[in-house]
Amino acid sequence: MPSRDDIFKAAKALCSDFASGKASNGLLANFTSSPSVYEHGNDRLAPYMGRAFTGKEEVGRYFDNIAELLEFSDVHFSDNDYVIDPESLKVAVRGRAKITWRENGQAWDESFMYLLGFATEDDAIKCNKYEVWADTGSAYLAANGKLEK
Repeated sequence: MPSRDDIFKAAKALCSDFASGKASNGLLANFTSSPSVYEHGNDRLAPYMGRAFTGKEEVGRYFDNIAELLEFSDVHFSDNDYVIDPESLKVAVRGRAKITWRENGQAWDESFMYLLGFATEDDAIKCNKYEVWADTGSAYLAANGKLEK
């Protein structure tokens, strides 16, 4: 069974890659061969919400989709914001960022939450489940040009 520190390192590597703006193919190196991603929210609010992305190809599409629609800046994760459960191989972490809806430039400051599940694959600890809770209302308003009203 992986140690708490090993799980923490794997979670930090994934979050660091996201924060640095790595493209989907770089992010996918942090995932097992059969991962899943789910961003909580209604799919009518944004196309990347409210549906499961299963398998590496679909997970890559999720990251491509959010990169196409959203610009992330000042993304950061504090070491104090990670909660690690080594028995279940899960990590909860809070992140912060400025997010801009690319089409119209509307932006908001966001705190978001990840629940990351991990598994050992090819002697490495990799993410197999990635769940996101974020400010769906701001994303919807920004997408419709109504955030700043």
